[in-house]
Amino acid sequence: MPSHSYVDIDFEHYIGPNRRSTGVFVKSGNSEPITGELGKDWWPDGSARQLYFEAQIRRIVNATQCRCIPVHIEWRSGELNQLDKGCIGHSFAGENSFIEGVSRNNLGEVTHVIVRGCFAELQGQC
Repeated sequence: MPSHSYVDIDFEHYIGPNRRSTGVFVKSGNSEPITGELGKDWWPDGSARQLYFEAQIRRIVNATQCRCIPVHIEWRSGELNQLDKGCIGHSFAGENSFIEGVSRNNLGEVTHVIVRGCFAELQGQC
């Protein structure tokens, strides 16, 4: 079982445009370790799901005051989640890629994502 990092904000569910929309986080009991290639060669233009994913990552950056975000999260409200592999992959695509890189453990599993750029709240840490 992966080690989850506590984030002092509540989990917010993604409500998609239809009942089959998938979330941007996977419940830890249903997740597989994130391994292998991540990058996608396209960004889902206008994807509300992808924009929601990036907004949630910004919430975590603001809460932790760090651009290095854990993949396995324990929310203040008690949920245990893993970031969605597809959303991570799409964040590498395009000229304005959102994620700069990832950290992996000795098994090749992604443990953290590193958000590109410098948020105003983190000016001293960039």
